[in-house]
Amino acid sequence: MDCPAYYLAQGTQKSTTQKDETEGNSFGGDSPPSPKIRAEREQKIEGVRKLKRIVKASILLMAILTVIYAGLDVYANANSSYGSSGDGKEPIEYGIWKSYLAEKLETEPQEWNTTEELGIIFGDKMEYAKTETYLLLIVDEEKALPWMNGTTPEPYAVKHEDKFYHIVFLWTTPGLPEHVRQWQIPTGAALGVCWVFSGVLFSRARARTKRLR
Repeated sequence: MDCPAYYLAQGTQKSTTQKDETEGNSFGGDSPPSPKIRAEREQKIEGVRKLKRIVKASILLMAILTVIYAGLDVYANANSSYGSSGDGKEPIEYGIWKSYLAEKLETEPQEWNTTEELGIIFGDKMEYAKTETYLLLIVDEEKALPWMNGTTPEPYAVKHEDKFYHIVFLWTTPGLPEHVRQWQIPTGAALGVCWVFSGVLFSRARARTKRLR
């Protein structure tokens, strides 16, 4: 007659063996993972790879857009006013792509004109010029535009407050229209949001990669 204690011992041993096999499959024991587990793992790895590709593409696109935006921003502000007095306008506002300056002369020239004769006023002082230099602004279009657009000869010098200044000009290039420049701040803000979103995607990709190791 079989002893009940024998069957109890056999059952306990069998249960322990099944538990060890289950733990081995679940926690990376000697037994290989089941096909279902392998499939789930491969699916997760593929998902991380797709996320990484999306992150790389978004960062590359954001870098290109940022460079384009920076270039347009520099171009749009390249011809901004040096500083208007509020009474005069720069030649560029009349379609003349020049900025006229007045550089101080040490001696009185043979030929000179007054600011009233030329239809101009002195604007802001150019801080970084080697000599005393001022920006010239238009106050009388009928007098200033003819010599600025080449219809009449340009004057050599102008008298201002008992001092004489040589008239020179610098070529400028047209900037972006005002209605386009109004989009600079919203566009920059949108680029900032996109960079934040790209950073979030990058962090998520790194976190998933660490979990799969």
